[in-house]
Amino acid sequence: MTFDVTESSDTSIEQVVCANCRTVCDKRSNFCSRCGQRLQLVESEAPVKPGKEPRSPREFLQHLWWGRRVSIFLPVLLALVVLNGSFLLIVSRITLYSHTAQASTAASAPNGVAWFYDGHSVGDAFALRLSHLPMLPPGKVYVGWLHNPYRPDQLLSTGSLSVRKNGSATFFSTQSASFNTTNQDLRLIFTYVDVTVETGKALPTRPMGQVVLHGAIAAHVVQVLAPLFVSASSTPRQVALLAGFSSQLHEIDRWVTNMHDTQMVQDNAGIFADLLRIVYILEGKNGPDVQKLNITALNNIQNEGDGFGVLAPTGYLAAFHATLQTLVAQHAIAATTLSHVQTALTTISTLAHTMLQVTLKLVANATLSSPTSVQMLNTLSQLNDALLYGRDLDGDGRIDPVPGEAAAAQLYTYMQALGAITLQH
Repeated sequence: MTFDVTESSDTSIEQVVCANCRTVCDKRSNFCSRCGQRLQLVESEAPVKPGKEPRSPREFLQHLWWGRRVSIFLPVLLALVVLNGSFLLIVSRITLYSHTAQASTAASAPNGVAWFYDGHSVGDAFALRLSHLPMLPPGKVYVGWLHNPYRPDQLLSTGSLSVRKNGSATFFSTQSASFNTTNQDLRLIFTYVDVTVETGKALPTRPMGQVVLHGAIAAHVVQVLAPLFVSASSTPRQVALLAGFSSQLHEIDRWVTNMHDTQMVQDNAGIFADLLRIVYILEGKNGPDVQKLNITALNNIQNEGDGFGVLAPTGYLAAFHATLQTLVAQHAIAATTLSHVQTALTTISTLAHTMLQVTLKLVANATLSSPTSVQMLNTLSQLNDALLYGRDLDGDGRIDPVPGEAAAAQLYTYMQALGAITLQH
């Protein structure tokens, strides 16, 4: 991903421009503060320092023989030791050596991960991150391919991949003007990815060389994930769940911002209307407080929110949890990804419930200009920012996948990993 780097007046703060939405962000952050796109990847260029290998069985015996000054009784003592089970020690040494060699080979085997993300539209971009690729001779290059298993003639190529000295390579389709020019959603079409070694400057239009990495995502998993990224008849207003959820959070942000503008002119009626809008978006049209306050009958609030509700029993957070449960039941989600998504959802739920409680207290307060009300309005604004962008509670300069920090902006990135494809040799 390409970033435009600018220096602020404070030379200690370096800024980057998000390649997705062009928002200027602090380079120290992991994610764009507006759209939640990951800003940068940390790649370790330092080679792994090899550990000291165990001796071979012959070297081990030589060590036993020559490592000590021997006496004339050594043959007798050695025979006694062997007869008493020292042979097992030698065998175990051989086994340890074998297992260590196998582990070392597995750790250095080529591997990678492929995933889809939002470039210009939903799911139209593709990324690769590869590791431990052997260096190729001149004239040979690595190429990534996306396949449609149901239409062999339909495929996309990454072009030649640039491999670093440590054997790693990355590809982001937003850096390629010729990749997916129609901006179609790729995640439902291409479920098989491989990396091949091709020959020559004029690359073939389809894989011709040796396959060094390959991976696929099962069709049933794609179907489970589809409503998250693609509109369907079951999603609110036929909008993909993640896109719909994002729009609702930005609707809340819109009315929180508007509420502060009306506060400046001491328009209590305007503030009250904005508070009701926030309740409606959080609870949905069937929410208990929405019904109690008869919000759906108000002409000036009917068009705000999609009625699905962020916190409703069948709302957005519930839909996300249901998707996770299905993936867990199918053993189709990595433990780390599951943990990260659950942490973000828990933080979002806590912040949203707290926002709802503060909002309802303000609705019940007839004097919205009192010092207590002003403080609560400021609290509501702070909660809204934390909900949208996450927050750095421990002051380490980043937003981590821990309770209270990761929220909506990070959730979008974690959700992308749900459809990631693991590549293996």
